[in-house]
Amino acid sequence: MNTRVRLSLRTKITLALLVTGLVSAVLVGVIARLTFLQQFNRAIFEESFLAFSGDVTAYVEAYGSLEAALQAEPFPQFVLRRRESISAPARTVGADAGRIGGPGFIPPFFFIALDLQGRPVIGGPRPEGRPDVTPELRARARSIVVAGDTVAYAVPIEQPNFNAVDQTYLDAMQHAMGYGIAGATLIALALGFFFSHRLSANLRALARAIQAMRSGELRQHVHVRARDEVGVLGDAFNRLSEELAHSHDTIQQQAEQLRELSIRDETTLLHNRRYFNEQATIAYWQAQRYGRPFSLCVADIDHFKQINDRFSHATGDAVLRQIGRILAASMRESDIVARYGGEEFVMAFPETPLAEAFATCERIRRAIEEHPWHEVHPELSVTMTVGIDSDVSRVQLEQMIVAADERLYEGKRCGRNRVVCGTEERTTW
Repeated sequence: MNTRVRLSLRTKITLALLVTGLVSAVLVGVIARLTFLQQFNRAIFEESFLAFSGDVTAYVEAYGSLEAALQAEPFPQFVLRRRESISAPARTVGADAGRIGGPGFIPPFFFIALDLQGRPVIGGPRPEGRPDVTPELRARARSIVVAGDTVAYAVPIEQPNFNAVDQTYLDAMQHAMGYGIAGATLIALALGFFFSHRLSANLRALARAIQAMRSGELRQHVHVRARDEVGVLGDAFNRLSEELAHSHDTIQQQAEQLRELSIRDETTLLHNRRYFNEQATIAYWQAQRYGRPFSLCVADIDHFKQINDRFSHATGDAVLRQIGRILAASMRESDIVARYGGEEFVMAFPETPLAEAFATCERIRRAIEEHPWHEVHPELSVTMTVGIDSDVSRVQLEQMIVAADERLYEGKRCGRNRVVCGTEERTTW
């Protein structure tokens, strides 16, 4: 099974900068070495050419012409004799270093001299003979001029020979390049750690914020100090987080509003039948389980159909709204009141025995009767009949509603505008 190694972003950035630094240092070192060698070789070549040209010039001047010189004395013998006479410095290696013309003497560049017809006549690195002069070598030939006339052509052959001093220079440059690569490596590591730490710290903050958003905490703010792409990303993330949080709050508010609308009666702004059934059932079961008092009331507006028919449905809606306000103002926080349908209302009173429920309903009945309905219409009067049940031993809440509804209709039959309860101590108005 193949296992892929997961590298952190910091490690990747550090490695990238390290590789970049190493490659750059090696490339610079190679270019610097090649450039140095090229310049060094050119300087040695010029030095060697001047020495060889000087030897040939002295050789020709000593005998009058190149042909006479070649007939009179071999060129190497002339050069050794000439150097001993002028004490010219020489490039030497080995035990003979510094000895003029000694057996350890090695010229930095080997030259051969061509006559005017292009034939090799002088020089060569080896005693066994002169090399063939190729067209490439002829193209590199330089003129040797004596008294204004070209007497021969000097052609360099083979690679330069480095003495101990030259090799010391080259070794020093090689060491410097090695130290440069080592320094570049350390700098790349330091820079890689520094920049990767800053970058990865910002990205880790973004990652933590995203995880928090996935957990439901949509409002996040990441402090990104960078002004590069990461900074732009951080700013965009902060704006997106704020927009998402605002949208989420708006959606929650709208959802709460929709939920409230779904459990509210549009006309009276009281809770509706579904909400009442849910909440009253919970209160009923708690009262039944813990043996606590619980009362339930069903109320109906007297002659509401006549109000609609006589004064208009708009007047009937005004009556419903006002009764809704009276009922809501008469309730405790724990009480539950709702419009059950049409002109019918229901009220549930947790932790309330029958006598207290009766007293509350009586206050509500009187508040409705005594309300200044003439402000709605000069001839309008409104009353309400209420039925109460407080028997929590019934099997379910619906049976209490039926029992309270029976008390309501009993009150209707007895003349309306009254509160009726179903105990042996029945109290009516």
